Amino acid sequence: MISIVSVFGDSLIIFLEHSLDKAIISSMQLFCIGHKEPTFTPPLPFVFVSPLRVPRFDQIIIKDDWNGELMHGSIISEYTQLFGLAKYLATRTQEELLYLFQYRKFLSFKKGQSLAINIPYAYPVNARDAELFFPTAEEILCFKSHFMVGAHMIMHSMYDNYARGHIEEDFLNFLKVLRHHPEFGPHRSQLFSECKILFPSPAIGVVPTDVFCRHMQLLAEVWLIFANKYYVPRAGYQRRVGGFLLERLHSFLLSELFFPTIKASVTEGYHMVVSDSLIISVS
Repeated sequence: MISIVSVFGDSLIIFLEHSLDKAIISSMQLFCIGHKEPTFTPPLPFVFVSPLRVPRFDQIIIKDDWNGELMHGSIISEYTQLFGLAKYLATRTQEELLYLFQYRKFLSFKKGQSLAINIPYAYPVNARDAELFFPTAEEILCFKSHFMVGAHMIMHSMYDNYARGHIEEDFLNFLKVLRHHPEFGPHRSQLFSECKILFPSPAIGVVPTDVFCRHMQLLAEVWLIFANKYYVPRAGYQRRVGGFLLERLHSFLLSELFFPTIKASVTEGYHMVVSDSLIISVS
């Protein structure tokens, strides 16, 4: 049975009613976020969160334009779907843990055989073997932490990291927004800019529902201010400027929980990427 959960403008979030019950293991709920179907077969039930309708999956359909053109997936990547998912989850119990993964990325309790040649923190695994590294029901049932994160990288600074691969002006304008945001201000914004810790793909792993919803609300607020005041459309790879900025801010929000002191129980998982080669495609 299909029910309409919410209407946002002219777009719909559609939910298959039996999905959540099937995707809950103990107190943990599994969601796959992606603009493409999973490139492997996860061995546990999950809900697919995507702008695409895939009849064989239990899913929440979140259109790329559900929250307006400045929040479109072509600009902010998977955060379009993450924001929609958070809006939906905010209406449910906040006590559950979420296991989030993407169509070809997930965190594993098991270490891969070899690190990627071009991505120093990731373990390539082919589609056939990926399900062997995907968390098992037993691993999830025995999970005692509140968070599961991937290995972090040490950088010179968040500012330097962004400027090396993207347009420096966008990061500087993003900082301006943070300096005036009531939850940041000048000091916390400076900590973000100077942060030496980066969690690649911070949206995968395990997170409590309440923390996820709180983080997504803050990211959405910051981006909307930036988008209305400073956003400049970029071409090619840089067109997903919102995704690049939000990913770094999301990483910073996580790093605050674990550095310089651990404020929440956390398990470090292994970052798995489905790939037939030790050189992982970044497209």
